[in-house]
Amino acid sequence: MPKAPESAAKGRIEAFDAYRGMAIVLVVFAHCAGLGWEYQHVEGGALNFGWSVAIRNLALCSLPMFLFVSGWLLGKVRCATWGEYGSYLSKRVSRVAIPYLVWSVFFIALGALRDRSLDPVQAVWIILTGQADGPYYFILMMIQFYLLAPLLTRALDWRHGMLAMFLLHIAWVCGLYSAQLYWMPDLHFAVVKTPFLSWLSIFTFGMYVRRNPGSFDQYPPAVLIPLCVALYAAAIGETYFFLGFDRFELAISDIRFTTLAFAFAVILLALRMKDRPYPAFWQTLGAYSFGIFFVHGIVLRTCHKLLGTLLPGLMDIQPVYQSAIALATLAICVTGIYIARRMLPENVWSRLLGF
Repeated sequence: MPKAPESAAKGRIEAFDAYRGMAIVLVVFAHCAGLGWEYQHVEGGALNFGWSVAIRNLALCSLPMFLFVSGWLLGKVRCATWGEYGSYLSKRVSRVAIPYLVWSVFFIALGALRDRSLDPVQAVWIILTGQADGPYYFILMMIQFYLLAPLLTRALDWRHGMLAMFLLHIAWVCGLYSAQLYWMPDLHFAVVKTPFLSWLSIFTFGMYVRRNPGSFDQYPPAVLIPLCVALYAAAIGETYFFLGFDRFELAISDIRFTTLAFAFAVILLALRMKDRPYPAFWQTLGAYSFGIFFVHGIVLRTCHKLLGTLLPGLMDIQPVYQSAIALATLAICVTGIYIARRMLPENVWSRLLGF
């Protein structure tokens, strides 16, 4: 009997769970930042818009952190036969695909009830393209990496495999810049972010670090922290630069050289600090992060509607308003997931709901 692929969870680092908790908080704040985009052209709205730009650019290290951790977990996965590959896929892909389908169908059904109509062809298209809810493109992108992980592992066996991943990633991002600057300025964000090539070097860097432990531990925080600050400032500067050319989608995109460089700096800092103890609170959030990802969109929109109705004047103080929405969203999601985990059978809350 052929050996099964190596368990991805073997050798787990507890700090990575805490980092996932921090990342999901940033994801929620990033989506709250969108509430402030309307202030871009409002007289006296510079502070509110500036806050949204600052929070958005800070939070753009969150998805790369998830990807890095996922790459690290799969860094030693190998499949010698098609049977092993099939076994690996059935285990790995089902973990994300089943909850994705469940929640996608749920959101499509909600839309059908609201509009009193349902187009089956359109529903299938929505599922295949990750449009059931804003961030669902991420699942389709992760499935691509799961499919490619054994191949990427072999690519990293080459002497300059990691360098090849970086160069391929850079070439792809250059193509995205060109497309959005000259041909398709309104290219949808999901089209930009769904292809695995948009994130290639981050996922493979996680794999590389797993295979070469300690190879990036020599950089002290005294160097990495100023580097993070400088690249964060550069990302904000790039946002305003492209806003000046009326390229809004590119200006706030995750896939820019400054945001990717900032994410790498944050990841290096996280690696340097991975042996430090982190409060259990962050690890709990990390354990809940997948479930929060699936449901936070509808919770956020509901909180926005309620708070905007009850305290409409607070919307003009976006730092307070967005923080209140984000914290309320996180509290409701965590509470709901906690209750679901204790009231529902594990195969329901874990396998079906992704909690």
